[in-house]
Amino acid sequence: MPTSCLHAAPAMAPLSVVTRVAHVTHVTLGTLGTLGTLITHVTRLKRRLSLLTLASCLTLGITPAAAQTADDDAAHSAGASDYALLCAGCHEGALLEAPQRSALALFSPERIVKSLESGIMATQGMPLTRAKKRDVAFFLTGKRV
Repeated sequence: MPTSCLHAAPAMAPLSVVTRVAHVTHVTLGTLGTLGTLITHVTRLKRRLSLLTLASCLTLGITPAAAQTADDDAAHSAGASDYALLCAGCHEGALLEAPQRSALALFSPERIVKSLESGIMATQGMPLTRAKKRDVAFFLTGKRV
């Protein structure tokens, strides 16, 4: 009697192989069906939470992100035009003593507004309202005061 592993192993009938493949396929398809159902439920839950969040924001008076983006765009644009009119002449390289715009971007918006109101830039900031000073600070730093 041969002692090699190949000869010692019992031969598997082709029918049993087909049966095992069919069983594995059935389990896989069943699992996929369950995952598909789970994904559907999660998607529905996400939609419901989005609607609930939006309703809560509107009830509490919180502005939706799209409206905030429009306000931010308007403030950024206004700050850019005021900066170009009153600040760029010195801060874009004409005066070596004036911090460059890239350096101003590292400042806090509160520091920029304070400088325009009562600091070293108070004279240059005189034509600007407080809201316009905040817009300039927002333009430079990307942050709201």
